[in-house]
Amino acid sequence: MHFKNLFGPLSQITSLEKIHSTPSESFYVPSAAVPFVLGAMHETSQDGHIVAVVATRQLAFELYQELKVLLGSENTRIFPSWETLPLERVSPSIETMGRRLKVLNELTYKVQPSNRLVIVAPVRAVSQLVGGSALDAGSRHLAIGASIRLEGLVQWLADSGYRREYQVENRGEFAVRGSIVDVFPSEQDLPIRADFFGDEIDRLSMFDPSDQLSLEALSEVSLFPARELLLTAAIRDRASLLRNQLSYAGSTWEKISNGMFF
Repeated sequence: MHFKNLFGPLSQITSLEKIHSTPSESFYVPSAAVPFVLGAMHETSQDGHIVAVVATRQLAFELYQELKVLLGSENTRIFPSWETLPLERVSPSIETMGRRLKVLNELTYKVQPSNRLVIVAPVRAVSQLVGGSALDAGSRHLAIGASIRLEGLVQWLADSGYRREYQVENRGEFAVRGSIVDVFPSEQDLPIRADFFGDEIDRLSMFDPSDQLSLEALSEVSLFPARELLLTAAIRDRASLLRNQLSYAGSTWEKISNGMFF
């Protein structure tokens, strides 16, 4: 049975019709029916992206998995919250920051999806601010035959929170060997290898970080920043001032003012 066959009848429910005509309208939906109602709203409305805000990270993940089955991964996104607590001196994981920045880049710059999205987010995620420097950095789109300066890509990766290593093994790392750039995108499960011929991308593929051997060939891929706070000149200058004003975090301000990711 195709689940999408349910979307038409569901969209004719009186309460759901009111949502389309009166955005402030509200109604109760049993938890088991939520994915189907969201699917019906997505399939039968042309009002733009849908953001489903839920109570916890676990509920967000479960709803996201259900929506992927109903609508496909191309139409669904998860906007995760940080794993860290307020004032805890630990950064969120690079994967979490990368997933958040991917969604925000897609919404802000229309990087990839021309289709409408259903975005699932725990309530903490939508209340946690994202630094403007990370959004200003945008993204980089790599494709076979595309003309892009290797030095420019390397500089963007370094400025966007990626750490340069001899060999790529973890998210947020990149390596350069001659005309080859390896990078482990912040939100993906496998690293990417781009082989340049001059200023043109000649080959593009995923590879296994354990043995560094190429796997599936790719035609294109988008890269997003690895951190939500990028150390621009304005951020470093601000940290220099705070180093003198707020001594309780002096070592933190000093590292930021020196342009260090840590």
